[in-house]
Amino acid sequence: MENKKSPGRTVGDLDNAGTHIYETLYWAKELATQDDDADLKAKFAPIAEQLEAKIDTIFTEMNDGNGQAKDIGGYFRTDPEKVAQAMRRSSTFNSILDSLN
Repeated sequence: MENKKSPGRTVGDLDNAGTHIYETLYWAKELATQDDDADLKAKFAPIAEQLEAKIDTIFTEMNDGNGQAKDIGGYFRTDPEKVAQAMRRSSTFNSILDSLN
């Protein structure tokens, strides 16, 4: 919030998904710079570097699908795979986070 990364109210402003990307980046940076837990620091240092280096690509991928209808397999009984595909719009962001597993 201090960095003006809260969701906006108008079309084209940062949305909730964008806010979560910045929140992930800031948390990864904090964990990478702390000195209380060396294992945690080692695990999150490359994540923070990758997120920072690829932030523009991540936002491009996220924004490419904005304003387009998404097939999620229904209204009440959605298809979990289709929902995951619609909600996880950036393959770059997903691969960085999936590397934590």
